[in-house]
Amino acid sequence: MERAKKHIAVYKEVRHLLNQDFYALWPQPRTLDDWDGWQYLDPQSGEGFVMVFRMNGPDESRKVRLRGLDAAQNYQLRDPYTGETQNWSGAALMGGEWGLTLEKNAAGMRHFRMVNGDKG
Repeated sequence: MERAKKHIAVYKEVRHLLNQDFYALWPQPRTLDDWDGWQYLDPQSGEGFVMVFRMNGPDESRKVRLRGLDAAQNYQLRDPYTGETQNWSGAALMGGEWGLTLEKNAAGMRHFRMVNGDKG
């Protein structure tokens, strides 16, 4: 029951972004070794989230190239399940410098927002 409550709370945190810009992070997976992921972004506010999935592939880490960000701004990425935060430049995030490490058959999510130069 507690896990379900947490998943619902995380969904409510990002659901307003589901009708914003959508980006597939990689080509559609063809095998269970392929990673999958997507990004939603509100281009007006600079807020978005990214979901990444690892199935059975041998690579435990994958770099992620986000799209549509402002290269000159900084962003805070927050894991909504652990509360862990990281700060990255838009240029680094779009350049593929950030990534995730996941166990097999796992998913990772980061909710991000611009932390300087609000576009709204």
